Amino acid sequence: MDAALLRFLIHRSRLGVLLAALGLCAFEFIMVGFYSKARPDEHMGPLLELLPEPIRAALGNDQVSIATPSGFLAMGFTHPVALMLLGTLALLTATRLAADIESRTIDLLLSQPLGRGRLLASHVAIGVLAALLAAAAAFAGHRLGVAVFPLPHEPRAVSFALAAVNLGLLVLAMHALGLLAAALSPRRATAVGASVGLLIFMLFLRLAAEQWEIFKLPAYGSFLTYYVPGGVIARGALDLHDVLVLLGLSAAGYLTAWGVFERRDLT
Repeated sequence: MDAALLRFLIHRSRLGVLLAALGLCAFEFIMVGFYSKARPDEHMGPLLELLPEPIRAALGNDQVSIATPSGFLAMGFTHPVALMLLGTLALLTATRLAADIESRTIDLLLSQPLGRGRLLASHVAIGVLAALLAAAAAFAGHRLGVAVFPLPHEPRAVSFALAAVNLGLLVLAMHALGLLAAALSPRRATAVGASVGLLIFMLFLRLAAEQWEIFKLPAYGSFLTYYVPGGVIARGALDLHDVLVLLGLSAAGYLTAWGVFERRDLT
């Protein structure tokens, strides 16, 4: 990994990454504000509890009541808006490699005294930074909202910090997938499309597994099966199995991307 190259990559992606991180922070803040103003525990509690069990499980809230502050705010980590921002943050940085190949900037980068492996290592480092930023943004937005808006009782900060770690690991896995797609693709649009398509398919598997037994086994290949912030918050602890699987899937994605990129023809 090259420090100058890392700074260069950060500089080029900084605006989009910061906007996605600020959007995630703002969304978690708004979720707290909405709960404080709407008080679903008083007005919508019975209705929320009538949500089908598979839907609650997919949201990660089958282990904690959605009507409580902790259960409702946990949905902020699995809300479609949050997932979209996480995907944006991961793929914006991961598919930069494909953009460099498409624009032939890759020729300039590889003309420097660095090999393909060091270039890819810098992209992996960007993925780690993106995962840390996403976790920090989600947790900061949540805690800022808790500090500003009155709640019937304050959710445990440690539980939500651990849920943010789960979120960061999901971003890392998404980044690994995007980098693999970028290593395989001649154009950035192709890499983004393939990554988004696979992530949507993974979401389908996660939801389908809650409804039909036949999808239980395929769902083990979905990142979202191991992203259950509601369960983390209910237990007050990370599931070591989920952590190891997300790390393993990320490592597999990065290693495969390295193998592909080292051997592919860039002409």
